[in-house]
Amino acid sequence: MARKEKIRSIAIMGASGYVATHLIQKLITKEDVKLYLVTNRPENLPKNIENSTNISIIEGNLGQKKVQDIIVKKKVGLVVNLYAQTDVYFAEDNILEDYEINVASVVRFFSFLIEKSHSCRFIQFGTVTQCGLTPLEAIDEEFDDKPITTFDFHKLVAENYVKKIDGFKGFETLCFRLSNVYGGLSRQFSGNRGVLNRVVQAAKENQEVTVYGDGEYLRNYIHVYDVAECILKFLHLNNFPNGEVIFLANDKSHTLLEVWSLIAQITSKKYRLDVSLTTKEWPQNAHLIEKRNFVTYNRKLKKYIGNIDFLDISEGLEEMI
Repeated sequence: MARKEKIRSIAIMGASGYVATHLIQKLITKEDVKLYLVTNRPENLPKNIENSTNISIIEGNLGQKKVQDIIVKKKVGLVVNLYAQTDVYFAEDNILEDYEINVASVVRFFSFLIEKSHSCRFIQFGTVTQCGLTPLEAIDEEFDDKPITTFDFHKLVAENYVKKIDGFKGFETLCFRLSNVYGGLSRQFSGNRGVLNRVVQAAKENQEVTVYGDGEYLRNYIHVYDVAECILKFLHLNNFPNGEVIFLANDKSHTLLEVWSLIAQITSKKYRLDVSLTTKEWPQNAHLIEKRNFVTYNRKLKKYIGNIDFLDISEGLEEMI
C-alpha cells in the first residue's frame, strides 16, 4: 500500500535487545524521526543515545497499558516489535509465561489501540524455526509450517494474528522471520540465542570449540548489521508489503562444522592461539529443533529491497573476531 504520509515517529519494543540495539544505531542518524525506546531493561540501551533530543525512553513492554497509552497519545506511526521471550527451553517449561509475552501482549496491544481509534504500521518479528524441521532443499515463505516447539508455536500464533489485523481499522502489518543472527557488539542475548557469538567468545578465550553430532546440519547465518540495514530499507519503502511474511535471511547456508572450523582457524591465526575443535554426542536433553537444516532462496526479501550485498560468513567472522 502506498504510504499516506511520512513516518515521523517509531516505537521500538524490546529496545535493549540484540537486534534492536543495532537497529537503533542505524536510526539515530535520522534526525527527522522521533524514537520511543520501550524496554524492561533501560540500563542495557546503547550509551551513545543519552544526549539525543529525538529519543524518549519508556520503561515497560508492549502489553502494558501505560506503554499503549503513550503510543496513542503521541500518535506513533510505526511500531517495531522486538519484544519477546526467545528461549526454547524456557518456553517448554513455562508455557503460560511464554504465551503471555509472545502472544497475549500482542493481542492486548491491538485491542487497546482499536479501542482508542488509533492505527499504525506494525512490524512483527519471529524466527525461521517456526517452519519446523525443513528439508535440505531450499524453501520459501510458502512452506507448510509445522512448528515443533512451544516457542515457535506461540510465535506462529502471534504472527497469524498480526497478519489478520492488516487492513483492519487502518492497520498495516508486516512479519519478518529471522534466521541465525550473529555478529555486532551487543551481548544482549536471551536464553539459548546467540550461539555463534558465544562460540566466538569461547574461542577468543582459547577454550575448546565443540560441535555436536557430525556438524552437518545446515544453518543460515545473517550478520546483525545486515539485519538492521534490511529493516531500515523496509522502513523507507513507499509501497509497504502489507500482510506479508518475509524471511530475513542470508542467501547462503553453511554446516555447523564449516562455521565452527572457521571460528577456530580465524581466532587461532589472529590471536596466535591453538583453538581445538572437537565433536561430541548431542546432549540427551537437546530439543529436536537443534537438529534442523535451513536453506532458503530469500526471493521475497529481494523482491522488495533488491539484491543485498550480505556479509559473507568468513567476512562476518573476521569482523567480529
